[in-house]
Amino acid sequence: FKLACRENVKKIIFSSTAAVYSSEGENSKLESDVPNPSSPYGNSKLLAEYELDRLIEENMIEGTSLRFFNVIGSAGGHYREINGENLLPKIVNQLRSGIRPQIYGKDYETRDGTCIRDYVDVRDIAKAHVSAAFSQKIPNKINIGTGIGSTVLEVVSEISKVLGKKCDPDFQDRRLGDQEVVIADISLARNFLNYAPNFLMHESVATSIL
Repeated sequence: FKLACRENVKKIIFSSTAAVYSSEGENSKLESDVPNPSSPYGNSKLLAEYELDRLIEENMIEGTSLRFFNVIGSAGGHYREINGENLLPKIVNQLRSGIRPQIYGKDYETRDGTCIRDYVDVRDIAKAHVSAAFSQKIPNKINIGTGIGSTVLEVVSEISKVLGKKCDPDFQDRRLGDQEVVIADISLARNFLNYAPNFLMHESVATSIL
């Protein structure tokens, strides 16, 4: 950030994360919520946000931190996510290998007993970056999600449908720290970026699978 200031960069759009929020509290996350990350990743993003805030407050640069929720989808097969630890590629790899897809927790108070998360297409995130770059006087933090939640089982079922593979989940115990429901409040994104998600779950899943 300091180098950007020295090189006379006018604005920084920082790619942050919903991992800065607490794993407890309200289901719908607001930018005004007190952050309390539970992972080193979330903590590192929060520290970067604080540094950008300081530079903005000192009028050294303009900018904002876009807090992504669960990112899925791609602009094409060669851009697809391959990190096997994330939900979608992990489930794809398990189904293709004939392994029952693992789901952690089936006794949450949700419509099918599995956790609910806000899955946002990477193409909508790209659009939000462009809007933020050309928008004036925007908040320092803005959630980028859909405002709609899907259960883990719904995502797994959609993946199995696209792959044409039978879905027989292997339910595991809950993971420590997993919140039941996490959904973005995208009011600020709508108001300041004229943002609205364009891609549905089945479209995002389809672009992520070759």
